[in-house]
Amino acid sequence: MQKTGKNRLPGNCRVFPLFMLCTVLLGFPLFACYTLDPERQSSPNYRDGRYQNLYDDSDILSKGLSTVLYWKWFGELEPLSVDSIPSGPPEVSFLKRDDFYPPNGIVRIIWLGHATTWIAATVDHRTYHLILDPVFGDVLTRPRMTELPLAVDKIPAVDAALVSHAHRDHLDLPTLVSLARKNDDTLVFLPSGMRLWASEEGLNSVIQEWWDTNQIGPFNIQYMPAQHWSRMGINDTMQYHWGGYWIKVGKRNIFFAGDTAYSPHFKDIRRSRPESLDLAIMPVGAFKPRWFMKAAHIDALEALQASADLQATRMVPVHWGTFELGDDLPRESSLYLKHLVARGMAPENLEVIHWKPGQFLDLHL
Repeated sequence: MQKTGKNRLPGNCRVFPLFMLCTVLLGFPLFACYTLDPERQSSPNYRDGRYQNLYDDSDILSKGLSTVLYWKWFGELEPLSVDSIPSGPPEVSFLKRDDFYPPNGIVRIIWLGHATTWIAATVDHRTYHLILDPVFGDVLTRPRMTELPLAVDKIPAVDAALVSHAHRDHLDLPTLVSLARKNDDTLVFLPSGMRLWASEEGLNSVIQEWWDTNQIGPFNIQYMPAQHWSRMGINDTMQYHWGGYWIKVGKRNIFFAGDTAYSPHFKDIRRSRPESLDLAIMPVGAFKPRWFMKAAHIDALEALQASADLQATRMVPVHWGTFELGDDLPRESSLYLKHLVARGMAPENLEVIHWKPGQFLDLHL
């Protein structure tokens, strides 16, 4: 069980031996060097040598390597958000291939773990498939804590993969390559600044600026702002953009937040779309320590507020229980959300749907 109020290292370990520093560095994707896309500099969202957020992001910029080192080795563990949290990951509800094919006139939202979410819609007896932030395996030094709900070779081909931003727990090249091999026509939707990377990796890409819209089968897809940042290697911090997705299919509207801090951008998104929002897919995990994570990750309470800003009628929590990325326990953010809902902290008109990896939600088109 997680302890509180204690430093990670005893006092006689306050001086970093070289091997400790190397161990910390191995936890971060700092060793690859990427050829940056010159196209990024013409983006309306690129200024002063980097991609920008809509709102003040000085707290993100202040979290450099020295801050990470302090958190990982000297930071105090925060109190548990709720009592009696099991230490292990959530159970998985295993899927069958047929589960990826909803009945005619249905859109099905399937959670595969972490942020990876599948959206399938059957229209006129033909099923169309999207996958959001596909990651099927481990992430660098972070092994997967829960199994994928269906073996990779059993997962159907997709029409499009939608990537929110360039962090490795959301953008996984082996997973994208495996999806592309199943369907030569698979499109990979990527943020501005990633065209060159996609070309070098042999991916069929669609590059997006905030507010851009595209059509895939019955899906109308709009790339939306987030309050976040990006990096894959040693030289590319904030050299690719970041965002979320508003997906309209039939009369249904689904919002996927990606990774984000809380900011007024949620209200900006609401003002830009006149339709009702049927489902908000919200990240809630990797929220501790709050002093570090708040600049880039919402917690369960902020996810509820963001869903209210968006005027969503339903919300499902993702980005928890699959990878150990913060100080929160694998199930802590989910249980914290349940605790808040039980205390009446959810907006009055919002239905919060608690689920585990492999479960799905159906909406009539």
